[in-house]
Amino acid sequence: MADVVQTAITAEPSAGYPGLIYDTGPKDVVSCVAQEDIPFGAYVRVSGGYCELADDAAEVTDGEGGVALATPTRPSGLGHKQGDVVPVMLQGRVWVATEQAIAAQATPFVRFAGEGTKGGWRNDADDASAVQPSGVSVYRGVGAAGVAVLQLNYPGRPNGA
Repeated sequence: MADVVQTAITAEPSAGYPGLIYDTGPKDVVSCVAQEDIPFGAYVRVSGGYCELADDAAEVTDGEGGVALATPTRPSGLGHKQGDVVPVMLQGRVWVATEQAIAAQATPFVRFAGEGTKGGWRNDADDASAVQPSGVSVYRGVGAAGVAVLQLNYPGRPNGA
């Protein structure tokens, strides 16, 4: 077995990773079955016990979504595969990956099209390929692309949950 040598360190490592629950405060988490591969920390649309990444602006703004939580035992370590049971946070605080810097207290946008990861988080509409979901704000920002904490507060429940 070859030895592994660490050649670099991160000056300021993140305290969390996409899909990790941020704290022990109140939260609401439902389960659904993935209709496609879903990255940890991505925005997902939940309907009838199933979940998928949003394909258009209406699927982000219809109030039937949340953030896919991480399940560290998944073989990929990066996300849920089609057919997996996915825990989805509707209310609470969760770490997510961002495509760019985003400030605390901002209202983030969710990518549904264009370049980048569907369900990914950013601070602008990026030529109308991202839209702001209701009930989401940035709790802990980040100065460049990286991980931030979102505060989710969806007033309704998804269909079938």
